[in-house]
Formats: sequence, C-alpha cells, structure tokens
Amino acid sequence: MSINPPPTLLEDPYSTGTELRYPLDIHPVGPPSLCVQRLADAIATAGVRRLLLMVAGAGDATRTLANIARLGTEVLPPLREVGGPVA
Repeated sequence: MSINPPPTLLEDPYSTGTELRYPLDIHPVGPPSLCVQRLADAIATAGVRRLLLMVAGAGDATRTLANIARLGTEVLPPLREVGGPVA
C-alpha cells in the first residue's frame, strides 16, 4: 500500500474520478473488516504506533454517535489483534 498519490493525481488532480477514487482506495471507509485492513496496511507502511481517527458526521447526532461506537467495538479491537496501535 502506498501512501503517496498515484502519478495521474499529481499530473491532473481533477481527472475524471481520480480525485475521489484515490482517497476512497486508501482510507478506512466501508465495512469494519475493510477498515481494519486499510488501517493495518497504513500502520505497516508508515510504521506508526499511534493513529488519529476522525469520524465524519452522519447527518444527525444519533448516527454520528453510532459510528463512533462501531469504531470502538468493531474496528479497534480487531486492529489491536493484528498488531495495531495499543492506545
């Protein structure tokens, strides 16, 4: 996994679909198992021990809090099992 943008994005950041596809290809967006895998890949690639995760607002407070809860129960525990950050 590369954390560097593909050359096409550097050459033409507004090329069709590239500006959206690249972030979605590397960021932990999707089901918990995909988020765990992408975060584990980023940790392995960058060699980091700490992550700063942001949860996008889901339109209302209840849905946003549910996203935060899922992150804490469905993503972080499995990530720790594969050697992710300890805190």
